[in-house]
Amino acid sequence: MTKPLLVLSKPHLNGGGSILAKMLLDYFEDDYTVKDAFEWCSGPGWIGFGLLDREIAEHVTFGDINPEAIECVGESIDLNGVENMCEAYVSPNFDNIPEYETFDLVVGNPPSYCNLNPEHPAYHLNSGDLRPNDPGWVAHIDFYHHLPDYLEDGGRCVILEAEPHKKEVVIPPFDIPYDQRPEKPIDIFRQLIKDAGLKYEGCSRVGSLLGVLDIYAIECRKD
Repeated sequence: MTKPLLVLSKPHLNGGGSILAKMLLDYFEDDYTVKDAFEWCSGPGWIGFGLLDREIAEHVTFGDINPEAIECVGESIDLNGVENMCEAYVSPNFDNIPEYETFDLVVGNPPSYCNLNPEHPAYHLNSGDLRPNDPGWVAHIDFYHHLPDYLEDGGRCVILEAEPHKKEVVIPPFDIPYDQRPEKPIDIFRQLIKDAGLKYEGCSRVGSLLGVLDIYAIECRKD
């Protein structure tokens, strides 16, 4: 792009996505490019607009369950004059994405927690918040189940997750678990990838959120 793209947002829509987006974008090889990409759980679209900004993708489709987030995406599309390079849908996972759409790359920064601890001081603030919370991994299960239908042969999927190797996540300054997972998330995600007929490529640490949470990129491919 000739000038950096601006991403419009609102404070309550940012659960750390503006920071995490750079971690995912830096994950890709310097010469990696694709024609069509999809951002799952896009929020205001920091990752997707970053793919355009860095000329990693020629075209990006954004999908998020929150209409307010997609409204921000639409405003950013208009502001940056990239109407011919983007599509945006209010969509839980792939529910409202046209069936004819397929992507060379799928990226996302979905909720990283599945069982928030009701004893944690922040529970009542976050228990109803879709940004950090995917109870029972329901959204993840549905996402990976339908992913093969939207991923081109040879396509990549790279998803950010917080502390996927831990059953309990403790966030300072509190010393009690914030999230209490029944299993290590990485084991669940690997099984979902296998069940979908996709190839697991690895789980790579890409950074730390505020020096507290380790963030990983989980990659799979469609052969």
